[in-house]
Amino acid sequence: MTAQATDLILIDGVQHNLFTNPLDAYREKYRRDMIFLEDHPNTGCWRGYVAEWEIDEGRLFLLKVVGNISYKGRGSDYNIFHDKIPATLSEIFGPVSGRVPATWYSGELRVPLGEMVEYVHAGYGSRYPKYLLISVENGVCGEQKYVSHEEYKELMAEQDQDSSNNVEIKMDYRSVKKAFKADRKYWSRRLGKSRWSEGFIASWVLIIFVMLLIGSLMIWG
Repeated sequence: MTAQATDLILIDGVQHNLFTNPLDAYREKYRRDMIFLEDHPNTGCWRGYVAEWEIDEGRLFLLKVVGNISYKGRGSDYNIFHDKIPATLSEIFGPVSGRVPATWYSGELRVPLGEMVEYVHAGYGSRYPKYLLISVENGVCGEQKYVSHEEYKELMAEQDQDSSNNVEIKMDYRSVKKAFKADRKYWSRRLGKSRWSEGFIASWVLIIFVMLLIGSLMIWG
């Protein structure tokens, strides 16, 4: 698996990479109809977005999401690739005017510290001198612990990676299959029967990429 773009988190005014993806837990719990997609296919960000977070007065907040959203189950006229829209906080959570408290999230935030010691071309596998681990319960931050890379590796080996702490987003095969059919209808209507194949071929390339993505996740997941 390709090395992945991380989420970002502000701690005491300093921005860090984040080796955890708390937004995945929200999607799994409340919005399984939602699919995140970047502007263009990117093997360096399988989950389809980058989220920015902040810890303020002991609470975890979501500040921003960079990416797009599409939806499953919207009917044959809806195409998950062509009909995607920006992943604003209001689109994800309903009308909001600012940052969103991450009350849905309970787990562990994993923050690499210092300069990268070794690049690893797989997930969040690159090596750092030390890590800050922060326990979170319903969006409230608790114990903080600093560990070395060796200690971090041991902890990761002991823990099962659940969907909220895993950078691999397993897309629904049936949704991709429906998107394929909807895509053919989309271009047929837009270009006419004699010309629909031009646009369809371009979209088929994207479909193949997504299928390769799914195959990769089945192997590595």
